[in-house]
Amino acid sequence: MNEPHLSLRAWLFDADASWSDAIAASSLAQAGLTVEVFRSLDEMASDEEEQRPDVVVIGCTRADDSTLAAVKSLARRQPVVVLISDYDSRSMRLFFLAGAADVGLRYQAGPRLAATVVGAEATARKHRSRARIWQPTA
Repeated sequence: MNEPHLSLRAWLFDADASWSDAIAASSLAQAGLTVEVFRSLDEMASDEEEQRPDVVVIGCTRADDSTLAAVKSLARRQPVVVLISDYDSRSMRLFFLAGAADVGLRYQAGPRLAATVVGAEATARKHRSRARIWQPTA
């Protein structure tokens, strides 16, 4: 079950360390992803140039300026999944407009969380490969 995703690297951030460490990181690791937990969005953004993950997971309460800016910056290079606890249409819309590949409930765990993250990465990879096929040649 874990075999297809063993090579995926995920970055994870949430201000609630108990969620990011105990729930999310373990759910993703059990699904076979290599998970690196960050303590700040700034730390995540500074590491992006050195080593990019396959997918980024950000947990938050709702859309705020700093999280939206991080999603916009990070989504240029890899899919970003945002998990929010105040699941409202305004926050969802803002995150999708900022470039999020998916927006879901923050407190999901286990196989459902892993499926959301792996699905977003697979969809992004599929779109990237199609874009390469259809690019005009010089």
